[in-house]
Amino acid sequence: MLDNVIYRKVKSMKVSDYFEYKKCEYAYLQLIVTKSNRNTNTEQIASLVNKMFKKTNKYICQASKRLIIEERPKASFYIHITKDKVQFYFIIPKIFQNQFKTKFKEIWKNIEIKEVDNIPIDFNQCTKFDLHYKYDDSLSLAVDKRNNDLLNANMSIVDMLEQNESVGIFYNFIPTSDKESNYFKSKTYKNAIARFKNGENLKKSKNYKDYSIIIIKNLIDFINDLLNSFFNTNHNNQLVLNPLKIETSYSTKRKGEKAICKNQTIILAKSTKKEREIELSNTLANTFKSISDNNELVVTEITKNIDIKRTIINHTTVNKTTIEEDSNFINMPSTEVIKQFDMIEHNKVLELNKKL
Repeated sequence: MLDNVIYRKVKSMKVSDYFEYKKCEYAYLQLIVTKSNRNTNTEQIASLVNKMFKKTNKYICQASKRLIIEERPKASFYIHITKDKVQFYFIIPKIFQNQFKTKFKEIWKNIEIKEVDNIPIDFNQCTKFDLHYKYDDSLSLAVDKRNNDLLNANMSIVDMLEQNESVGIFYNFIPTSDKESNYFKSKTYKNAIARFKNGENLKKSKNYKDYSIIIIKNLIDFINDLLNSFFNTNHNNQLVLNPLKIETSYSTKRKGEKAICKNQTIILAKSTKKEREIELSNTLANTFKSISDNNELVVTEITKNIDIKRTIINHTTVNKTTIEEDSNFINMPSTEVIKQFDMIEHNKVLELNKKL
């Protein structure tokens, strides 16, 4: 009976025959500045990032029997700082690099754009910190397009650096849909601002002190309501024990009007000793206090390896920043900053040609 059994060889199937995941290819662009830079329109770069957004089904297509899924694109900006040199880089999807190059030249006149192989640091061979909002995403950082305060503050780390040490700031910008921005403005933002004005604690990570304050506030509200009810006080005279109401800043008010372009920020430091890297990282993180407002940025160490080519970088917090807040980060040094920190790599030849 066994002689009649027909044995057939099972044909193996490769997943790659039916499924393909296409990673986004990136170009590394070094931007070499002149002394005549203005940063008043840099939010246009964040807006251009958002224009890369496509619905999920647009990243999926079928070719013959194969299902192809494309990786979502993003754009990143990196500032590399050493004792002797400061350099600026953009990491842009290759298919969009012409649009970004055109935009860079519109915003920063006489900027030189040079394509390079990579950025000059290995993220997973140094100390890394995630920079994220301390309070609810609806509260804004300070925004003032007329100044170079953040970059100027960042550059102060140069005085602390020794030879063969380096620090860096990596900004990852994630394309965000109009639908997500509109939901944030119409729902999330309005609810959070109402709570903020009522004196609620919107800190993301609360400690015992914060919870104690919340309990005391709730107790005051309860006593206040009880007294108002007991004395039959009308609506216009209800301030018996109520704490003072809090007003939002100019920047937070504008946050409810601007489009969201989500951001991840990473601080890195490379030295011969881990303790020194932590010291440099904390000092660099403190420079971000220059843009503190209703919200501020705090740090958490990243202890695992990360992949900066991923659309959303692993082990790193996503901040719901507006294109206006992002303009704080996308800055080239002004004449005053270059004069103060002459190690910033800038193009003197173009400056001379301009004078001629």
